[in-house]
Amino acid sequence: MVNMIGRVRPEHFAPDSLSGSAVVTLSVVAGALVAPPVGLAGLFSFLGWKAYDRHITRWRREGFWGDPPAGFIGVDEAESLAATDGQLPSPAVGLGAAVLLGTAMNDSSGDGDKGNTGDVSVYWLPNDTRATLNPNMGIIGTMGTGKTQFVKSVIWQLSRMTEQNRAPLGQLIFDYKSDYTQDDFKQAVGATSHKLYKLPYNPLSLFGDVPRLPVRAASAFTDTVARAFGLGEKQRLKLQEAIAESYRCAGIHPDKPATWQRPAPTIQDVWEVFLAEEPEKDSLYAALSKLVSFQIFEDQQDNLVSLHELIERDGITIIDLAGDDPSIQNLVVALTLDLFYAQMQRNGKPQVDGDFRQISKMVIADEADNFMSQDFPSLKRILKEGREYGVGTILSTQQITHFRTGEDNYAAYMKSWVVHSVDEISPKDIRAIFNVTDKSAQDDLMESIRNLGKHMSYYVSSGKQVSRVKDKAYWEWGKEN
Repeated sequence: MVNMIGRVRPEHFAPDSLSGSAVVTLSVVAGALVAPPVGLAGLFSFLGWKAYDRHITRWRREGFWGDPPAGFIGVDEAESLAATDGQLPSPAVGLGAAVLLGTAMNDSSGDGDKGNTGDVSVYWLPNDTRATLNPNMGIIGTMGTGKTQFVKSVIWQLSRMTEQNRAPLGQLIFDYKSDYTQDDFKQAVGATSHKLYKLPYNPLSLFGDVPRLPVRAASAFTDTVARAFGLGEKQRLKLQEAIAESYRCAGIHPDKPATWQRPAPTIQDVWEVFLAEEPEKDSLYAALSKLVSFQIFEDQQDNLVSLHELIERDGITIIDLAGDDPSIQNLVVALTLDLFYAQMQRNGKPQVDGDFRQISKMVIADEADNFMSQDFPSLKRILKEGREYGVGTILSTQQITHFRTGEDNYAAYMKSWVVHSVDEISPKDIRAIFNVTDKSAQDDLMESIRNLGKHMSYYVSSGKQVSRVKDKAYWEWGKEN
């Protein structure tokens, strides 16, 4: 039997049902004494109120209609169970989306594939702020452990949870190996993939109302290109001046906010301004030349949309990075995240209803070490601030060390973890992810992680509850449907 946890919160209640029932009951009695028609009207009012209280109020409070489903556990009972054994039952009906990660193994201390799957399903609850502090998830595991099948399963489930999320949930996927661009998968999840050719959004577009926005946008673009191609200070200055001149040529002025709504210059426009200065053929020249000659971004204004509009139109937007030069791959990811972050702030905050927080977008990257190592600022900002704007991030890579760079520790922003088999994981990482401080327990856990079989993982929730899980792989959904 799969347990279901209700979420009874005072702010979710409609007007108090006891008070309402008392008022209507008095009206029935009074109506019966005054005149039969009035009494009959009161009776129908009473029956209508009870139907509302039974169905609508129950749905708003606990997530189902009418009678409780089999196996339903109320919040009071769930908290009592948690106090007894420290574990909350995994919900099939919770607050918002419930993403099935897999089935808990009975022998949570065993190695490899020992132990049998029980009847306790393990869920990730991205909308439920009590269960999930922020909707960021880190996934690690060496090649062949089932990470991609796991991520595909999460994407597939999220694509079907518009009703639970109370709004469409857009997904932006960075695909370094064409794992997500097969036609059958795109059809199953309703995705559109885009190769690095005429991407229909402009990284120089302006979003926001901060002072001197065009100057800030030029600076951010320059910093991203400089990080991707290792530009020096003189080259940075040349690029920033070329972008500033391009904005001026487009009729956009830093001190005139009314002009910021005009179409922004494209990278092609910047290239033409840059060439007019007869520049040296250095690394800056090479970088801009690549962007323009490869026609990575669309240069026709009529074909451009905002990035968030593209995601909403596609439902799931896949940026197919496979086969391109690593510097171009990382630059496209960084420029896209810069734009995503600016529009995230512009679009405002999601619906919040008690412990429910709506998710507007998910950013997903497999082989995320490719760009985490570049320390692009926008990634950190999205991880740090995304929750407030209804944005979650899923980063998958082969080693926990990939989350730490010279400038940042991205692991600090990942509150949920899925750990597949890895060759090396340090006691420090065990302590940080699993909250295990005893050295003997750390050694046992490290050995268990090394010996995990394919499609086996440890799931660590935001509250540091640990489950050894038989993953729900994407291909299993295909067999069931």
